[in-house]
Amino acid sequence: MHFLCLHGVGTNSKILEMQTAALRYELGDGHTYDFGEGIFTQPLAPEVEALVTSDGTGFSYFDLEPGSDALQPVQDLEEFIAAEGPYDGVIAFSQGIILASTLIIRNSQEGKAPPFKCAIFFSPRLGPLDIGETSRTGNAVELDPSTSAGIITVPSALIWGDQDPDAPKAREIEVLFVPERFSTYVHHGGHEIPGTGANEAVIKSVNIIRRTIDAVNQYSMYAHV
Repeated sequence: MHFLCLHGVGTNSKILEMQTAALRYELGDGHTYDFGEGIFTQPLAPEVEALVTSDGTGFSYFDLEPGSDALQPVQDLEEFIAAEGPYDGVIAFSQGIILASTLIIRNSQEGKAPPFKCAIFFSPRLGPLDIGETSRTGNAVELDPSTSAGIITVPSALIWGDQDPDAPKAREIEVLFVPERFSTYVHHGGHEIPGTGANEAVIKSVNIIRRTIDAVNQYSMYAHV
């Protein structure tokens, strides 16, 4: 499968390559990866500083200044996919989840095909944006999961750590996914992607990812019956 990989706020594409190296190794050949990068500079996030050996620059996909157009990055992502894709799946960490999940939901609401056949999400900090309310108010408004159960229909995986300060958000947004096409795994780490030194978490994460990939094939088969 061909994956688009989206980093978190205060990190960058090179850091995400390092964060996902162990997972990609265990997934084996047969997959390719493009690493997208935000355009708004941000201080490096504390949890990734150890991965940077020299002065590194962090980025954000969203302009975090008041008055910015919160939905413009979603449109930019759609245009990026049209130019550089197509992509079979998305691997998103933290803020990258906001971007990818909002586009998935927007396409569904507009009757368009999903931008990805599957989604692999690590350590959500916030959920997707409420497109209607964000457009109406001009501010980033998070979607209310209690009114949007099952809104993400593509096969998906949600992987997060029980020591993550944002763990309650992961539990909250689980309802957004169709249960039959959704897998989750909770490891014993924090706000991170399991990597070197967390062998059990890496293997179990890879198993969940493979299950999600298998669900793509199963879902596609039934969709054409």
